[in-house]
Amino acid sequence: MKNHYAIYSTILGILVSTPTTAQTSELNSICAAIENPAAYIGKTATFYAEIMHDGIHGGAVVDASCSHRGMRFDGPSNWPNHLATKDLWVALFRTGTMGTAHKKINATVTGIIEAGRQGPILRLTSIADLKVVPLQQ
Repeated sequence: MKNHYAIYSTILGILVSTPTTAQTSELNSICAAIENPAAYIGKTATFYAEIMHDGIHGGAVVDASCSHRGMRFDGPSNWPNHLATKDLWVALFRTGTMGTAHKKINATVTGIIEAGRQGPILRLTSIADLKVVPLQQ
């Protein structure tokens, strides 16, 4: 089993950015946003990603095509009642153990990239193609 804690810890310290004018943009992957995060602040992004979460402190959307790098994410302010993202909330917090220590979650995620204290945060607005696979313990 991969060391998810080490990957997650690395992700939290990767990105630093400054706000820019809000615009809309679709990304093919998270890699472009990681390479130039300031260019994506305030923009809407849609991409397919692995979703990692520790079940308590937070999570990240991760792209395997750029060495499993990613950015932190957060649900909408009314999560878990937000219909467009509720299925992910259920998968993370009500299916088996909390978080992704014993399951792999992939989905097409859409959200607005916001500036955070430790780098950009994807504020989720919708989830599609959600896949949850239990991992052997």
